[in-house]
Amino acid sequence: MISVFIDGQCYITRENSEMSLAITPANLRSYIRSTRIEVEDMRRTLQEHPDQVEKFSMMYATAAERDNVWRHMAAAFPELEIASSIERNLELSAPGVTKGRGLMALAEHLGLTPDQVMAVGDSGNDLTMVQLAGLGVAMGNATREVLAAADAVTADNDHDGVAEAIEKYVL
Repeated sequence: MISVFIDGQCYITRENSEMSLAITPANLRSYIRSTRIEVEDMRRTLQEHPDQVEKFSMMYATAAERDNVWRHMAAAFPELEIASSIERNLELSAPGVTKGRGLMALAEHLGLTPDQVMAVGDSGNDLTMVQLAGLGVAMGNATREVLAAADAVTADNDHDGVAEAIEKYVL
């Protein structure tokens, strides 16, 4: 099930939307519903915006299926940024397009050094952000990779982990 990000918006067909919602974790369904724009024909949408695609996001029925596609994509297109934000999703972005690079560009624009930046994350798509920030904080429910990269660990998403990090390290 594929969705495409164009100009900051996420486009998906109705069929893919219904199927992906069925396998999306319950706590994310409301977010997914409110941030997806349904289109009738994904091929036409891509043809209308060929140079504006920012990211492809795909949901798979199983993590094993996702992992198999990940291996093949990484081998065939080593320059792509490949990440995952939830167990069965795969995100493909242009080379160098990561949350970490975006955060560092924002920091530079604001006149901040990496040491003055804190990033809080829990998923694979947060990994570069946690690695590049002066203080990388993993949520208590973070993936093994994010936990290993973090300088500190806070409570999980359901227990105000971001607020805890802000209170402890910023305020």
